[in-house]
Amino acid sequence: MGYVVEVIRGANNQRIRDFGHDKLKVYGMGREKSHEHWVSVIRQLIHLGLVMQNIAQHSALQLTDAARPVLRGDVPLKLAVAAHRRPQTPRDAEIVRR
Repeated sequence: MGYVVEVIRGANNQRIRDFGHDKLKVYGMGREKSHEHWVSVIRQLIHLGLVMQNIAQHSALQLTDAARPVLRGDVPLKLAVAAHRRPQTPRDAEIVRR
């Protein structure tokens, strides 16, 4: 799962270059999102049965037959997105204590 996230986020490392994955169309397409975001997306896809982790093939991620209608656009895909909380400032903490 981590390697797929590295490719999506456009990591520049020897393994990605050796396999030519830096030439893939998706390479770097998700660099604006965090590593944790993409891990969450993949975990949700696994939970929904759209992706499976093939333990026999070095935990490779594989699309399942259930993913076909989603890829064709016949079935909408809805995923949970983590809420972004703004960092608490000292002023916010003071207001909460009152």
